[in-house]
Formats: sequence, structure tokens, C-alpha cells
Amino acid sequence: MKSIKPERGPSLIGVIGSILGIIFGIFWITVVFRLSGGMSGLMGLILSLISTIFIVVGITQAVYNFKNAARKNRFSEYDIVPGNVLYISGVVL
Repeated sequence: MKSIKPERGPSLIGVIGSILGIIFGIFWITVVFRLSGGMSGLMGLILSLISTIFIVVGITQAVYNFKNAARKNRFSEYDIVPGNVLYISGVVL
């Protein structure tokens, strides 16, 4: 089986984008906190949850992309298998 792996440059760009997403999430939650008067009410709760999701996804993506950029054996984007092999969910049949 052969695999196509991303280069280190796109992974580092992904780290930078993830950090920007985290900063945006922190900025968003700060704005929501100030505009809604301490995040009271349903709208404040919904908007703060959106920013929390932004921050969690940003951290997850930053860790994944950083590991992919720093590792010697990077994660594969695509796996290419021979035509006569049936490959289902990681199991060769």
C-alpha cells in the first residue's frame, strides 16, 4: 500500500490558521460577554457555546497539524491500494 502525505508547509499553515481561530474564539467570547452583560439569557449562552466550540476545534486542529508537521512519519491523506485487493475500513480482505 502506498500513501500520499501532506508536506510540512501546509501543516504549519494549518497550525497558524488554528491559532488564529483560537484567537477569534477568545475575541468572540469577550465581545459576547461585554454586549450581553455577563452572558445572561439564552442568546448569550448560545453565542458563548459557539465561541467555545471555535476554541476547542482550534486547539484540536493546532495539535493535529503541529504533530503532522513535526513528525518524521506524517499522517497519510490518501492510501493507494492495489487494484486486486479489497480494502474496507482499514482491513485488507
